[in-house]
Amino acid sequence: MIRLKNVVKIYKVGEAEIRALNSVSLEIEKGEYVSIVGPSGSGKTTLFNVIGGLEPVDEGEIWVDDKPVHKLKEEELAHLRREKLGFIFQDFYLLPTATALENVMMPQIGFKPTKEVREKAKMLLEKVGLGDRLYHLPSRLSGGERQRVAIARAFVTEPDIILADEPTGNLDSESSLMVIELLETFHREKGTTILLITHNLDLANRAKRQINIRDGKIVRDEVR
Repeated sequence: MIRLKNVVKIYKVGEAEIRALNSVSLEIEKGEYVSIVGPSGSGKTTLFNVIGGLEPVDEGEIWVDDKPVHKLKEEELAHLRREKLGFIFQDFYLLPTATALENVMMPQIGFKPTKEVREKAKMLLEKVGLGDRLYHLPSRLSGGERQRVAIARAFVTEPDIILADEPTGNLDSESSLMVIELLETFHREKGTTILLITHNLDLANRAKRQINIRDGKIVRDEVR
């Protein structure tokens, strides 16, 4: 499902070079629930970005569902992200002038009939406990509610893979647990592959497999 082979990602800061990923090789099978942990600057978010095709790699190969991410053009990457990947970010990235329902519909507008997308979005918002918040703007929602809208948006395309980068980073402990339990529910019910990046070890330990990354290298890969 996800395969990385000798992936290198270098950032240039002035004349210095920083190897955010240093010859990383990794395989994640379909339906796995994997957490990735490590200190700040370890390469976690860079790993997230290159798997999702949000940043190019400098060396190595990345395969997602047999598609060579490292070779795809932007139009092909956009298609892969739309069809196969769902993204959840720490900062939600909701459109401030769109309602919860409109935000969830956004990834499918123009690709499927509007009525079908609207019904799917309503169903997902009800599933995450926001059936009474369909027409609220993000400014009228709490942080936990906004993240639940973002989760519903990520699942509206029925992706095979969910990439979640610190999805609880801006939330209190109660909201954090609710968000993780929602991800676990989708994983259990739909068989969705979950790749969770987090600094919260309590949440990371709920995953069936935990990968530790430090200085751009995988230092531990443990199945629980």
